[in-house]
Amino acid sequence: MSDAASGPALHPALHTRFCDLVGCRYPIVQTGMGWVSGASLTAATSCAGGFGILAAVTMTADQLAEAIGAVKERTAHAFGVNLRADQPDLADRIELCVREGVRLVSFAGAPTKDAIAELHGAGVLVMPTVGARRHAEKMAEWGVDAVIAQGAEGGGHTGVVPTSLLLPQVVDAVGSEIPVLAAGGFYDGRGLVAALAWGADGVAMGTRFLLTRESRVPDAIKRPLVVFGRAPFAFYVAHLYVIHTLAVIFGVMQGFDAREFLTYSFFFPKGYGVGLPGTYAVWLLVVAALYPLCEWVAAVKSRRQEWWLSYL
Repeated sequence: MSDAASGPALHPALHTRFCDLVGCRYPIVQTGMGWVSGASLTAATSCAGGFGILAAVTMTADQLAEAIGAVKERTAHAFGVNLRADQPDLADRIELCVREGVRLVSFAGAPTKDAIAELHGAGVLVMPTVGARRHAEKMAEWGVDAVIAQGAEGGGHTGVVPTSLLLPQVVDAVGSEIPVLAAGGFYDGRGLVAALAWGADGVAMGTRFLLTRESRVPDAIKRPLVVFGRAPFAFYVAHLYVIHTLAVIFGVMQGFDAREFLTYSFFFPKGYGVGLPGTYAVWLLVVAALYPLCEWVAAVKSRRQEWWLSYL
C-alpha cells in the first residue's frame, strides 16, 4: 500500500465526521483482527489514507509495545489499538497507549467507565464495538467518541442482529451525537456507499484485509484462499464446514494451542507454518473427494434452474 494521505479531492460524501475525528483521508477502518492485524498492516492502512488498528488482544504486553514502535517507525499517520475490557493487564496497556501517543483505542465490547475516563484524560479517543441499539445508547451515555455497529455478518462476536437491521437502529439512536461506523459484510465501494446511505460515517472491515501483503497471515493460508475464491460457491461452503471441523479436531489432538488454531484452521490447517502432516493430508483428501461432488451439485442446480425458466 502506498501513502495516499494526500491526493485528488474526494467527493464530499466521502469526508465524514469520523475522518475529522481521527485524521484519516478515507472513512475506512481496518479492524484489529487477532493474529492478523500486526504492525505492517496497521501502518500500511494508515499510510494509504484509512485508519489502521493493531490487534493487541492477542499480543503480550511486550509484543504490543514492540508493535506500536514498529507502526510509528513506518508511518507518522494516526492509528489505533484494539483492547478488551476484561484483560487482566488492561491498566498497563492503557498506560502504554497513552505514553506512545496512540490516537484511538477500540474495544471488542464495552469498556468500563474508568477506562474511558483514563483514556479521555490523556486525550485518547475511545471506540467500542456494539451489537445492539441499547449497547450503543449506553456507550454514548458513558461518553465514547464513536461506535462500530457490527452485525452478525462480522467476526467480532457482538450479536445476532444482521447489519442491515442493526445499523439503522444505531444511527437513529446515537448518530446525531457521535460517529457510527458500519461493520459486518462490507468489502467494497458498494458497501461503503450503502453504509453512508444508511447514515453511517464509514465502514470497518477485517476479512477484506486478510490477503494483503502486509497481513500477518502466512502465505500458506493466503494461496488456498485465492484458489477457493475462484472455485464454485458449493466448494467454498464445503471447505468452511468440513475442512474447518476436521482441522480443529486433528489440530487439538496434536496439541496445538486451541485459540490460535481455531483462528487459523478456519482458513488453512497449517497455522503459523507449523507442520501438521496428519491434518494436511486429511485436508488434501477431503478436497479431492469433495470437488467433483460440488461440481456435480452445481451442474444439477444449473439444469434445474434452466428447467424452471423454460416454463416462464
